[in-house]
Amino acid sequence: MILKPSLGFYKFLSRFIFPKNYKGKIMTIAFAGTHIPLLTLVGYFILSSPLSVEARLKIFLITLFATLLGTGLTLYSLDRLLVPVSLTVTAMREYLSKQTLPKLPTGFTDEVGVLMADTSHTLNRLDELINYMASYDDLTGLPNRTLFRDRLQQALEQMQSSQQMLAVISLSLDRFEAVSSTLGYGVSDLLIRNVALRLSGCIGEKETIARLDTNKFGIFQIEITSIDQIMRLSHTLLSTFSSPFFLDNNEIRLGANIGISIYPNDYKAPDQLLENADVAMYQAKNQGRNTYQFYSVDLNENLQERLALENDLYGALQRQELLLYYQPQISVLTGKVVGVEALIRWQNPLRGMISPAKFIPIAEETGLIISIGEWVLHTACTQSLAWQAAGFAPIRMAVNLSARQFKQKNLIEMVNQTLLDTGLKAEHLEL
Repeated sequence: MILKPSLGFYKFLSRFIFPKNYKGKIMTIAFAGTHIPLLTLVGYFILSSPLSVEARLKIFLITLFATLLGTGLTLYSLDRLLVPVSLTVTAMREYLSKQTLPKLPTGFTDEVGVLMADTSHTLNRLDELINYMASYDDLTGLPNRTLFRDRLQQALEQMQSSQQMLAVISLSLDRFEAVSSTLGYGVSDLLIRNVALRLSGCIGEKETIARLDTNKFGIFQIEITSIDQIMRLSHTLLSTFSSPFFLDNNEIRLGANIGISIYPNDYKAPDQLLENADVAMYQAKNQGRNTYQFYSVDLNENLQERLALENDLYGALQRQELLLYYQPQISVLTGKVVGVEALIRWQNPLRGMISPAKFIPIAEETGLIISIGEWVLHTACTQSLAWQAAGFAPIRMAVNLSARQFKQKNLIEMVNQTLLDTGLKAEHLEL
């Protein structure tokens, strides 16, 4: 049975204000331990000895000098022996306050030597772990945005004297948010890991990959001599999504969109190259699934316009800038109007009439199409009933629904509630 050391005596000494530090406590104990017994013994000898007072005084002074000298040497030795403990404590404090790694000796094998070696090893491992956590994505193990940017900066510095190109690729997953909301975060995390594995399999010695965001990956390719190299890599990356992912008894199909910026054509700073690649990626996303797009100044201007439209669209419904036009549906047999189709338009006070081809895709992507679609349905039903109240015969009102609306669990309830609120009969509504 191994007895564990007790802290009882240490707790007892810690109650005393003086001495305050640990080294002082040891010195006090050592001083008292050597002086009290010896001086007691000498005092007893002197008092009980028949020697003269002068002889007694000489013995006392010699004993006191020898005792002080021996105690001094003992305390000095103890002070030196406590240096490893002090260095270990200082090393811990330096690391906690300044993240400075200790330079403790590791060649000693006694208890305090092992303490120094273990402390040095532990702090080095801890520092490596902290640096890893700060530089790598915890879900995929890939470099994160910070490390990706640092490596990109190093690559750019090394290429300044060469005539070769460098490509920065921004890859965004398509439909990931829909999959995540449907299957849950557990499956979506597993999906991201599998995507990272597939993409990493496309990466060679001249490429670096990182996870930049929830569903976005970054890649840069060095030593490029022709655009064909970048195009081949882009095709390879996109081809990884041609086959589905099988996770948790689910068959999941994803798409991806790629934006590409080129050094030195599209600026030389890492942040600008990443930003330009994002611009090109968003343009590719507007063109459809599984496409890639190179950055250009025109793309940037188009993206700026799109962002401005998106900002304006958020308040368009509240500012009553949206309106409906009604396109007649005429029977070719009778020549009579048998229905109308409600078509939405956006009359912006600064931009004028904005085509649905411009703002509907934005509304789809941002989710604004849900509230806009409900407004269209309610307004169209109200208008149809108003025409009937004005004496016109009932005709069919056709209203377009977004694919996003069909994914809403309350779609049927929303349509029923609209019919109840407006009073329009269901047979006069076409969706």
